[in-house]
This record gives sequence, structure tokens and C-alpha cells, in this order.
Amino acid sequence: MYPHLCQLALTTKHPHLCSSFYKKLLGYQDSGERTVRGIAAARIFSCKKVRAQCYWLTGDDPFFQLEIFHFEQPHSTDNTENMLTRGYNMLFIEAPSLDEICQDPQLAPHMRQICRYHDQGTEHLLVRDIDNNVLDIFSNATSHTLTKPTLRGVGATVNDLDREVSHFTQGFGLSESTVPSHFDPQFKRLSEQPQYSGVTQRSKTLVCGGYHLQLTQYNDTGAHHTKAQTDQGVLNIALGIRAYDDFAPLYQSLLDAGYQPLCLPMGDAISNSAYVHSASLSVELVQLPTHIQAMWGFPALEPEPEPEPT
Repeated sequence: MYPHLCQLALTTKHPHLCSSFYKKLLGYQDSGERTVRGIAAARIFSCKKVRAQCYWLTGDDPFFQLEIFHFEQPHSTDNTENMLTRGYNMLFIEAPSLDEICQDPQLAPHMRQICRYHDQGTEHLLVRDIDNNVLDIFSNATSHTLTKPTLRGVGATVNDLDREVSHFTQGFGLSESTVPSHFDPQFKRLSEQPQYSGVTQRSKTLVCGGYHLQLTQYNDTGAHHTKAQTDQGVLNIALGIRAYDDFAPLYQSLLDAGYQPLCLPMGDAISNSAYVHSASLSVELVQLPTHIQAMWGFPALEPEPEPEPT
């Protein structure tokens, strides 16, 4: 058992523009949609009631989806201030060419460039998408072998780095990784606010299957309210496993590590999910066997052939 980043959820005020943007940028395809409502959903999103439309996008990874939520009644109308100090807020994307992205007529109108710079052999393009998420799009000497931009990881700002790392390593069993240079956002470049000129940071990166989760703590910044679940921006992530027998012990491990359940686990004898909250980040644990994953917006997989008798 090894948890894999299987879902990245975004909340948007512009579902069709958001979907078109990420399909074009990452080469993803539509893979389904569903309506989200009911008592359980309201508990997950900390609302009295909730109604949203959810759209699924998938690419080459058979156990990953981009989930785009559009809430009919979000808690707030905007989420553009203090984005860097509130939970999940950044996507790391490796690209074969930054120039092609900047000049693409379908992408450029929906990105707001922050800056472009070189650092230790890697070129970075920092932009905000239409919902104010920060995208660190980077390219280096080995990136030219890619045929299209590829999602490499997710970034989040936390109040207590050591505590959050402990949650993920002790609860989910994730391992720490040496922080690569292209997973090291620079606050002075991102903030665009001179009052943060003296801010320092600490970061640690965790391995989530084929992706990375970077957690960053900024020192000497003003405290900001945690964004509401229905605010625009990155909503949460899901870590996935396949085997049914692994779900219950892993969920108990999360509780033992200090995660708080947002509601009781949901599922049956085939698949399950549980929503938990650490000190400042929400995470979904997904247990999903391959033979029914297409029902939940993941690519359909061909069954593995049975071994020939010897």
C-alpha cells in the first residue's frame, strides 16, 4: 500500500473557462460530471446546505483526476487577497516550452503573469489562473523531452510546518523528499506586496506516488483566516489506495496521527472514502479498485489478463 495523489479539486466561479483552460494547458479530457448536494456533502464543505456541479478531467495518469467544483452559493464572492497564506494555493507544472504557453491564444487571456525568472538552471513562469491559483510553470534541460505540460505537484501554506509534516508522514505514511530547486517558490516574487520583503520561509516536500506535495511555512506574516471550503481556488487533495483491506487500518492511522474526521467514512465492501482535516489542510482518503474507477470519473482500465497455466 502506498498512497498516491489521485485527485486535485479546484473551486471556480467560471467552470467552463476553468475546464477549457486546464484541458488546453495539460492535455486533459472530459471524463464525467455529477451534482453534489445532501447532508453528507454539507458536512464535508462545512455548510448548512450545499449544491454544486462537479466536473472531472483526466490525462495520462490512470489514477488521477482534476475535479472542478462550481458552487451555486459560495461562502464568499472572491478569494484574491492573501492567497499565499491560506492552505492549498499552488500547482507545479513542468513544460517543454514556456514561450509556447505564453503565446498560446487559448491560454494567455486567462493567465495573469507575475514574473519570469531563471534559477539554478531552471526557468520559471509564475502566473495566476482565472481563480487566482498560482501556477509555477517551469522548464529545464530535461523538460524538452516532454510532449506537453505535466502536473508535478501541489503546494500549500501551513501555520506549523513540523506538525503538518508529522500528520502526513505518520498518518498516510508519506516519505519526505529533498526539495528540488523547482519546488521552491520565492515569496518575494509571488506576493507582489512590499510589506513582505523581509519574510522568510521553510519548506518540505512529501512524495505522493508520482507527485509531490510541498508544504511551506512563512515566518513573520500576518495571520489570515483559513479560506472557506467553497471559496474559489484549490479546494483539497485526495490520496488514493486500491485494496479494500487497507482502508480501515489507514483511516485509523490518520486518527491516531491527529487528523479530525469531517464526517463518518462513506462506502461499502468495494470502495470507500473519508474526509479528514489536519491542522490547516483538508484531505480525502480514497479507496477505489480499478474495475469500477470509470464510474467515478477516472480513465477506464482494461482488466489485467489472467496468467496462463503452467
